[in-house]
This record gives sequence, structure tokens and C-alpha cells, in this order.
Amino acid sequence: MDKEFKHIKSSGFKVPKGYFESLDDRLLDLTKTGSPLSSIPNTGFKAPEGYFENFRIKPKKAKVITLKRVLYISGVAAVLALLITVFVPRNTLSFDSLETATIETYLLEESYQPSDIASLLNENELTLESFNLVPDEEQLEDYVIQNSSIENLLDL
Repeated sequence: MDKEFKHIKSSGFKVPKGYFESLDDRLLDLTKTGSPLSSIPNTGFKAPEGYFENFRIKPKKAKVITLKRVLYISGVAAVLALLITVFVPRNTLSFDSLETATIETYLLEESYQPSDIASLLNENELTLESFNLVPDEEQLEDYVIQNSSIENLLDL
């Protein structure tokens, strides 16, 4: 690696020879004299006479968002939200709206245990008379006609 700085050009700033060797001595001398600012030469920048006495900053009006408007809008929004939730009709499901076919397919396709059905029934509803249904002859005849084929009836 080259130790020469080939690509760095001169910055244009030059310091007199021996400037940094005597810098600490000069700083100590300035602090001992008591007023280091008096030794600084005039910079050439001056403010006009009486500039700071007549100088006034005009206060700007701040932009204010009133809370009354925000409270009013939030109140209206809350009332609208309540009205929507209270007065919007809801579609409630009931057993009257269910079709019989839907209930049958649910019972056929779902797995359920007899204990599940038993938990839905009350003991007061189950009586011995409800299981002793004796159909009359017309009901039996209708059942046989609907649930059997003609070939089965002829074989009897």
C-alpha cells in the first residue's frame, strides 16, 4: 500500500510555521490577562445604532382547534352508533324458520349419542302412554303401500 497520498490535493488552507508549537503558551497568556475577548480584532459586522432598542417581535396568533367542535362531533357519532345498533332489524333464527329437510339432514349427517338427546328431554314429557301408540288399520295400510314395492306385496 502506498503511503503517499496521490489523490489528495491541497485544501488551500495553510498555517504559519511554528503556529501550533506556541499555541498553548499564547492561550495561557490570554487567560492570565483576564479579558481574552478584548484581544479579538473587530470582525467588521456591526448592528445599526439603536437597533435592539427599537426591535420588536410581533407575536403571531396561534392556530387553535376548539374542543367544542370536537366534542360536538364525537357526541353525534356516539348517538348515530347507538341508533344503528338499536334500531337495525336483526334476523333471528327460530325453529319455525327451519325447514324439516334441514333438520333431517343434520340428524342423518351428524354424529350424536343417545345421551345427547336424553339431556334435551324432560322426565315429565316421557310417559308410558306416549310409547303405546297403536295405529289404526288405515294408517297401517297407508304405511305398507308407501313403503313397499308391488313385487313384495304380491309375494305375500
